[in-house]
Amino acid sequence: MVYFIEPLVKQHLWHWLETEQGWRVDGEVGTGNGRIDLACETPDGAFVGIELKAGDGMSWSSTLSEQIWRYVDSGRFDEIYFASSNIDAVASALNADTVEPLIPVISQSSRKLRAGVQAGDYTAETVLSQVESRIDDTILDFEFSGQRYTVRSYITDRIKNRPEHNLDPVSIDEGIQEFSRAVLPDELGLIEVPLPLTGEYLRSPRMALTPGESHDPTIVREAERLSRTDEPIFSWEEEPWVRHNLWQEFGGLPEGSIPNVRESAMYDRPIDIVAFEGVWDPTDIVDGASSGEVIGIEAKGNNSFAGNSVVDHS
Repeated sequence: MVYFIEPLVKQHLWHWLETEQGWRVDGEVGTGNGRIDLACETPDGAFVGIELKAGDGMSWSSTLSEQIWRYVDSGRFDEIYFASSNIDAVASALNADTVEPLIPVISQSSRKLRAGVQAGDYTAETVLSQVESRIDDTILDFEFSGQRYTVRSYITDRIKNRPEHNLDPVSIDEGIQEFSRAVLPDELGLIEVPLPLTGEYLRSPRMALTPGESHDPTIVREAERLSRTDEPIFSWEEEPWVRHNLWQEFGGLPEGSIPNVRESAMYDRPIDIVAFEGVWDPTDIVDGASSGEVIGIEAKGNNSFAGNSVVDHS
């Protein structure tokens, strides 16, 4: 998937949440154990976290699962959503009649626990007893596609018979927690953010690059309530917030790129916004066939500068 889809999804969703839903929104908000793409406060005082992906059909992954669970663990949100221009893969994982755990997560956790058995931290029998009593049968009974073994038999074989040389051990509690996170949390909500795309191409640049012009996002699956113990810390003066407000004014490609004219192996360099004025085809602008401008904007927040690097010329 081309690089600009996820930033566009983020900006369109942010715009919709503020203007249509009346939510207070900030981007790249710290959660104490990471940074979530969007953090929001609803008019009734609930705190909502949203993780975004480009939507290339491969979004359901161990990386996404780890991120979502980390934000649940943070205790800073009442609800967590996943948002994308294509939510099909994640929706299928959440709505499937049979829970399909992620094999890489099961494998990695099994290996770490095997390392603990080898180190003498606990016995294989103790680990397997804890697995049986604490992991849901919907995970343990899952049969890997095209294979003749279940998650339960895979874990048993790995813990008892397969030597491990590359991973450090974890406690049984940590290993059990990792196993349970081979599936997404049931509380996760889903938001679809439509963009005018055909494959990896913008079908209508004007619609895609103009705030409020694309079709409205849809909450496809309502998030269930979490047990919040803290709250996110908003900072409406840092780079994500500045970039969003500039995008609302100028539109264009957020988190774009421009040719690199410096001596470097890099072909291009990042720039916060590339906007177009007059016409939507930058080729026409460069060729001079139509009147128009290409506008580049670099955004910085309050903490982007050292105090002695900003001079007041007033």
